[in-house]
Amino acid sequence: MPGRYYKSLRKKQLLLAFFFITIPTLLMVLFIYYPLVFGIKISFYQYDIVGESLYIGLKNYVDLLRDPLFWNAFKNSLLYLLVVPPLQLISILLAVLLDRAIRSRNLFRTLIFLPVVTPITIAAITWQWMYREKGFINFLLQSLHIIIL
Repeated sequence: MPGRYYKSLRKKQLLLAFFFITIPTLLMVLFIYYPLVFGIKISFYQYDIVGESLYIGLKNYVDLLRDPLFWNAFKNSLLYLLVVPPLQLISILLAVLLDRAIRSRNLFRTLIFLPVVTPITIAAITWQWMYREKGFINFLLQSLHIIIL
């Protein structure tokens, strides 16, 4: 008896696992792999969505390599690749470091969080200064003779 229960449970687990793998796989094929293969295919054609497409071979790629805008975009993408991942790695390492129990952890946390709260504080002080009795808004309203204090 216990053997049947475990076999039934195992079948249900396998069916559930298959279900959880099948749907994402189908979605990946539909939204990633099919468009990728189709895009590679039409890159060898002078594609016309309404009329007939003309096979031109590698001409699109030759034109691409001659285009200065492509090289500018390639340079920008390469620069992004060289700058962003190291910065993200440094950010993750800082987050891990600030989570550990190290000496002066609170000082490091304060220094990291200070740029977040500083603009909010400056904006609050500026608005407070503008709305004072002798502040900028009352000065402006008095200059225009709208209010008298």
